[in-house]
Order: sequence, then C-alpha cells, then structure tokens
Amino acid sequence: MGGGGSALAMIQSIKYNKSLLKGPRTYSSIKNYMQGEYNRRAHQSEKAYQGKQVPQAELEEIKRKIKEDLRKQNRRANIIIYSSTILVLIILAMALLY
Repeated sequence: MGGGGSALAMIQSIKYNKSLLKGPRTYSSIKNYMQGEYNRRAHQSEKAYQGKQVPQAELEEIKRKIKEDLRKQNRRANIIIYSSTILVLIILAMALLY
C-alpha cells in the first residue's frame, strides 16, 4: 500500500485543524501555552539530579564487580552454545551412521 504514511499525515492534519476550530482559541493563547510548556521543561532540566560523589576506590570496586559479573554471564552463554553445538553434531553423526 503505497502512500500510507502521507495519507496518515493528511488525516492527522485534518483532525488537528478541526480541533483548533472547535474551541474559542486564538493564536496567542496557543502560543502562550506552548511557551509555558517550553519554559516548564527547561526549568525541569535545570533541576536535573546531580548525583552524589563516589570515592575513586569505591568506584573501582564497583567497576571490578560489574566486569566480573559480565565475565560470568559470558562464560555461561559460551558453555551453553558450545554444548548445544556439540550435541547437535553428535546427533547428526549418529543419524548419518545409522
């Protein structure tokens, strides 16, 4: 179905324009609302969480633990992959021999 995206954009544009005509809104009221929304979002980003300071030794310990956990997960995944591959090869060899 070619042109599906453009048809959807047309329908959404028509709906939006109808919604603007329904109420007694003016351009300035919509502009003021959007300006207020923008200012509110900008103010929220200023209040962003700064985080607490972590000592360097503790940070290194956290990194070491994360790396160790990743190695364990990768080792488990590799064992599962290799064992399933060997199992499939054994089954194929048995099927070919009999």
